[in-house]
Amino acid sequence: MTMRPLEKSLPLKLLLAREAVMEYFRPHLKQHDITEQQWRVIRALAEFGEIDIGTLSKKIALLMPSLSRMLPDLEERGLIRRRKHQTDARTVLISLAPKGKTLFDEMRDHSEIIYRDIQRIAGRHALKALHGSLNHLIAALDTARATKKTPRKDETRT
Repeated sequence: MTMRPLEKSLPLKLLLAREAVMEYFRPHLKQHDITEQQWRVIRALAEFGEIDIGTLSKKIALLMPSLSRMLPDLEERGLIRRRKHQTDARTVLISLAPKGKTLFDEMRDHSEIIYRDIQRIAGRHALKALHGSLNHLIAALDTARATKKTPRKDETRT
């Protein structure tokens, strides 16, 4: 069996697409002294409010160990607050601190301008279709994993 060409590697294509998109966002993040991962935390907390660390980790595709290492810095900078859950002391809840909300508010408008630029370049319909395709792929793979429908060994190529 031959390996598919690199140009047909889905994981690589997804990484290349991510890098192409992030090139537009990185200067904005750097200007505010925030990493990509820290921005994902702040952005999610602005949208979801107070949330437990496990749920946050899943929503922003950041492994728990990485998230746990990042939170003390965000807390020390006054951007987030952490507290124990009232009835379950093992659960830690995270929320934006006022300084984090201010930072989000400062960054939000320019982030939306960047999104509009990407949409203008790539095309509104193309991005809408891409979101739909990615949502379909994620749901299909999640369903397959949940029902143990993994590909046969001879079908796995990346």
